[in-house]
Amino acid sequence: MIDIYEIYMEELDIDEESLKEIGFDRLNMIKPFVKDTDLSIAESWIEEAKSLTTPELREKVKEEKEKKKKKESLKEIFTRQHIEKMCTFFNCSVKELNYKMAVYFQDQDLNNVRVVIFEKQKIIDLCEQK
Repeated sequence: MIDIYEIYMEELDIDEESLKEIGFDRLNMIKPFVKDTDLSIAESWIEEAKSLTTPELREKVKEEKEKKKKKESLKEIFTRQHIEKMCTFFNCSVKELNYKMAVYFQDQDLNNVRVVIFEKQKIIDLCEQK
């Protein structure tokens, strides 16, 4: 509630009646798009909050968040999926998996490991380029 007050009343100088008309839920929904942004963008979101129904505004916010999401690279997807797979296999957390990996690699010949990794990485990188 303090954030709402500071953003809308102190920073944007919007009167209390207008804020009541929009409602706390809608103001809270658009807060990430209004906070620390240009006045014109903030005003546009406030107008949207006034004119749209709550479900419509929720959908617009969802769409905007999707636009801002960075598309994962093949490398990021591969890494995330492999970590999930290994955590499931060992039935452990990521932190515990890191420990298990350290135990495994502790007495490995790192030069051989590097060669294997670079070979497999080349294959994945070629796939990503396609």
